[in-house]
Amino acid sequence: GQQPGNEKRKEQLLRSIQDQFVSGSSTSLLVEMHGGGPGLKQLSPHLKKWRQLSKKYLRPSFVFTIVREPLSFSHSYLRFFHINCTYLWCEKEQFDREHESNLLHATAILPNRQCFHLNHISSIAGLDPYYYSKCAVQKDDCDKLYDEILL
Repeated sequence: GQQPGNEKRKEQLLRSIQDQFVSGSSTSLLVEMHGGGPGLKQLSPHLKKWRQLSKKYLRPSFVFTIVREPLSFSHSYLRFFHINCTYLWCEKEQFDREHESNLLHATAILPNRQCFHLNHISSIAGLDPYYYSKCAVQKDDCDKLYDEILL
């Protein structure tokens, strides 16, 4: 699970981003969401606040993440988290090579993986498999997530 220190650092980072809006600077503020942070579900209130502050203080801002083509994302995820991975963030199921059957098996463990990452957390390193079913995402979840991104 998450260590309390990590959560505290994330909250400090989110506060420091918010503080940038009221700093008096008029330069654009760019924020990329990528790996290890909270998912969009948890970030949504912060994003709404940042949008309000951006308008109030006339501070241009742009928050983004990279959403990849699903097959490319699945291949990359398999190679990084499932193929002979020896780090703490590796998935519990490991394979000795990249093979179509391994890709299909890894994808079946967590359908809509990219939506899952964006919705919950952007890195699921070391999570027990029960989390996948407990927090599974459906098409409606992904549609809501897409709508939230566009707001």
